[in-house]
Parts: sequence; structure tokens; C-alpha cells
Amino acid sequence: MSRHKDTLLGKVGPGEESLVPMVNLGLGGQNAFRSDLRYFHANTDYVRRNVIAKIIEFPTGFALLPGAKYYQNALKGIVEMYAQSWTGLNKTLTVNSGETAVSGAGEMQQTPTKVTRARSTPTMEIPEKYGLGVQTTFTKWITELIMDPDSQVPGISLRGGQGPTDLLPDVYSMTVLFFEPDPTFTKVQRAWLIGNMYPMSAGEDTGRRDKTQDGETVTLSIEFTGLQQVGLGVNQFAQKILDSMNKTGTNPNLAPAFVNTVDPTVAAAMGYTEQVNKAATEYVRP
Repeated sequence: MSRHKDTLLGKVGPGEESLVPMVNLGLGGQNAFRSDLRYFHANTDYVRRNVIAKIIEFPTGFALLPGAKYYQNALKGIVEMYAQSWTGLNKTLTVNSGETAVSGAGEMQQTPTKVTRARSTPTMEIPEKYGLGVQTTFTKWITELIMDPDSQVPGISLRGGQGPTDLLPDVYSMTVLFFEPDPTFTKVQRAWLIGNMYPMSAGEDTGRRDKTQDGETVTLSIEFTGLQQVGLGVNQFAQKILDSMNKTGTNPNLAPAFVNTVDPTVAAAMGYTEQVNKAATEYVRP
């Protein structure tokens, strides 16, 4: 059946600032006296989707380290591609209220006293990789740009040559945009722009010995500081980022084979193809 003409709300009421199509909540409710399936399209549930993390600014102190581009490339890869999960993104509103007694029956009249918004505490879970590159990158970030645990001075200041002239937050922190696309991957549902992000640790760094146990993989949990901005402006910025992605032809089924030639050492050994080709040179002609 076709959907009702008013199924989607448009740029009015709650949909005024939304970048995604929003169903008309005045139309499709199915939990009253009885269901009315003529309007079930407007009863479609929201399903939370994975956010996309995009680094907007590197710590400028990375540019002062030897091999700066490798630190920058590593950090972008970690944040955008290697991180298994990002949690702690939050912008929940809370209305605080005061209350006074009404008469003597125990009723209380509540009055709003303040509205607060929850802070985001971005936390990344990432499996460590061969050679401990993830933890090494974060250890260098902390000891070189923030503070060495022994000297209590950032290592970058002790290298000689061109060091930082100050230690303002842009030297040691990054800016990351997190946004959630809609199911069509064309519109931004919501977004968080978080600056002053630096790691609160390089992840747990421990060892063990137990010959009776299997070796184990290590997943690092790293919490970051952050100052967040949310709202229409941030959503629109995220929409620009999403629009800049050329998604044409990115269907995984259309991706080229990750290997498209036979290794010469394999081709030199006898196998199925080689046997067929050999047989083609040996058959008896009538």
C-alpha cells in the first residue's frame, strides 16, 4: 500500500532543524484503542547506527617531532579505521527542579531550576597490533607533548632545536567530529564536535607469565578529555563532510579482488591449471 501523504513531517515543528526526514508523530501511533495500519509507515522505529569519527585537527606538537607525518598518519588511522568502538558520546538534557509542598496531603509542586547537558567522555576500544604500535603512539603523545612522568616536563621541550613556544591545548590535543548517518548514508542524524581531546592514558601496560595458558590478544581502552559542541551548526558541518565523500561505486560487491595475479612460485609448481595445460599438449590425435 502507498504511504499517507503526510507521513513525513517536513521542515515544520520538530522537523524545523532536522537534516533527515522525520515521521509525523501526529499520524501513525499504533498503541491507542486499536491499530490503524493505514498509517503504519509513520510508526517506523529509529535504529541507532554506528557513528563515523573524523579527525579535524591534529595536535600541532606532532609537527615538531621527527617523523611527524608518521605520527599524524598513525593517529588518523587509529581514530578513524582501527578503533573497534567509540563510546561516551553524550548530549542528554536534564531538567533540575525545586519543589514545594502543596497543602497538607503530600503533593509537591515542582518548578524548573536549571537545565544541564551531559558531558561527553569519548572512550576508544582498540585491539593492539603487532609491534605495539598503538600504545607506542599514545605513549609518545603523552610523554613528548604533555608530560614525562620522571621530569614532569614534555619531552619535546628537551630535544633542542625547534621546540614549542608555549603549551596551549592545540599543541597536545586534537579535534574530532563524530556523526551518525541516517540509514540511506546521505543525511546526518546527529553529531558531536569535540576539541581539547587528549588521552588520559596510553592504555593498560602490563605483562604476565603463565606457561599453562594460551597467549592473549590485548584490547586497549583509552578515555579522552573533551570540550564538545552540538547543535545545528555542527550537524551542518558534519553534513558537509558526509557530502564530500564520493560514494559512487563503493558497493563492496564491486571491489576488485585483493589479489589478481598468481604468484610466480605458485605458477611454477604443478597444480590444477598446469595439469590441464600439460594434458592439452599430450593428448592422442585421432
